[in-house]
Amino acid sequence: MNSPTVVSLSQIRDELNLNSGNAHANVMALLEKPLMEQALIKTYGNITKAAEILGMSRCTFRKRLEIHGLLRKKVTS
Repeated sequence: MNSPTVVSLSQIRDELNLNSGNAHANVMALLEKPLMEQALIKTYGNITKAAEILGMSRCTFRKRLEIHGLLRKKVTS
């Protein structure tokens, strides 16, 4: 896994200052990837346990991993 994503408070403040009406969704999108990365690090890459920690189903967690480009592709020979 690459180095974890870092979200700064200034990024969060910027989203809040945009007054776009969907600041919550935008901030959550910023935080989700690093949160998922940390859960995977904590569980040594165990998707089921990482999903449990975050209160998600394994299926939802895998879908979100794909969206964030964090899901490793299986290598076929």
